[in-house]
Amino acid sequence: MPGLLSPVGHYTASGGLLWVLEKSDEIVGTVAIKPAAEPQVAELQHLYVHRSWRRRGLGAFLCEVVEQEALVRQCSAVELWSDVWLVDAPRLFERRGYIRAEETTNADCCATVRCCYRKQLTRTP
Repeated sequence: MPGLLSPVGHYTASGGLLWVLEKSDEIVGTVAIKPAAEPQVAELQHLYVHRSWRRRGLGAFLCEVVEQEALVRQCSAVELWSDVWLVDAPRLFERRGYIRAEETTNADCCATVRCCYRKQLTRTP
């Protein structure tokens, strides 16, 4: 994945943004946004919260950052893909109003199964 080798350049080149949360020079969380293939849809990517910082609301905060940026970009929805073996992530997404949609199996050596989640955005006056 080229985005892992040069994340800032990757997201800048694709019209996206990457946020990094730091505490005392330690990365405690990341999230990124980029335009999805579908018009007026943003894709949430690379949501990560360091294990020692989980269950403090940082995952929800990072989702909110992406959702607000998507609204600024005039998007009507945010979508993301998550591996099915992740336990906590789907609960977070569903609490935030994401609906589980399609499931696919990657053609990689592990045959990873991933699910798509999508949230319709609403503008508040």
